Amino acid sequence: ATPGTISGPAQTCEDLTDGFSIAPVSGATSYTWTVPTGVNILSGQGTNSITVSYSFTLLGDICVAAENNCGTSSLSCLSIDVQPLPSASQAIFGPSQSCEGATETYEQTFPIIGVDTYAWTVPPGAVITSGQGTNTINVNFTGPTSGEICYSTSGPCGLTPDSTCLTGSVLPTPTAGQAIFGPSQTCEGATETYQQTFPILGVDNYTWIVPPGAAITSGQGTNTITVDFSGSTSGEICYSTSGPCG
Repeated sequence: ATPGTISGPAQTCEDLTDGFSIAPVSGATSYTWTVPTGVNILSGQGTNSITVSYSFTLLGDICVAAENNCGTSSLSCLSIDVQPLPSASQAIFGPSQSCEGATETYEQTFPIIGVDTYAWTVPPGAVITSGQGTNTINVNFTGPTSGEICYSTSGPCGLTPDSTCLTGSVLPTPTAGQAIFGPSQTCEGATETYQQTFPILGVDNYTWIVPPGAAITSGQGTNTITVDFSGSTSGEICYSTSGPCG
């Protein structure tokens, strides 16, 4: 007679060892099992119960026929789905440099077989505003920071043993809050130096202005200028700043 239903997992994982069996068939003296490529019979061929392992992910049928010296039965089959272990090997796409207050999108764009949940982490000063659990998140940078945006994955076959990360930095909005050092009183015809001595994060350009009767002879665009006072004058020497964030 054709063997009855095969007992065993219809969905399993590539790192497991599983057993499949049937109830004994009356009159059968042996059993022949056939398995898909990628499934390895470790023990039990010829009996009503086998143990198998898996070389890779696959879809296929495990089948068995009963035999004796009068012939071979029809096959009884079970379809199996061997799922992969989840991984986090696909790169993260998104800006590696952003601005304080900005909201940016980070994503892993290629679906990974065997993954149904993504767990994201972001550095202090960043907040995930949407998308946790999916392959795409939106991140608001509440303050200047640097660090790694990472994801790990999970699925029917467990958790990722490692994470994939993107290192980034968040620049602040540029400011002009540092004092100017230089003489507040000088002489007609003199050349003086004025500077802002403390580097400001997020600033790559300084724009200076001087009063009428004074001329910037060098340093415009930097944190230090030389000013020629060609005539007597009074007024303000000022700077503003700019950078990637405005």
